[in-house]
Amino acid sequence: MNAADYDALKLAVDDLNIRYPRPNLNLVLNSLAPVATNDMWQNADKKGLYFLFDASGTLQYIGKASFNSNIGIRLGVRFSCKDCRCLDDRFSSISMLATIALEDERAFEASSIEEYLITELQPPLNVVGIR
Repeated sequence: MNAADYDALKLAVDDLNIRYPRPNLNLVLNSLAPVATNDMWQNADKKGLYFLFDASGTLQYIGKASFNSNIGIRLGVRFSCKDCRCLDDRFSSISMLATIALEDERAFEASSIEEYLITELQPPLNVVGIR
């Protein structure tokens, strides 16, 4: 499989919306944004999914934030909010991110969406669940 980029991710999200429609839930992928920023990360206060890309635009990792977490907390495990440095060497090549926000009452959907997208796109830093 070729390395996935933002466009491949967008197609996979669109495919998920079509193949597995869920009432009152249409997944919307935000545009790419820098990880290193003085502003709050996109959807930092929301539950949902986050997608990490390297400088060449290759998707490296798909993660989720559900139930007792949010996207900002999950990203904060990997990157320092204060000085934008990487806290986990495995993620040192990451420079861009995109997110999908979910309403609190739909947070339970994050796990199945994450699993579907990992299976479809097989990002290299997602080692659990890849065939």
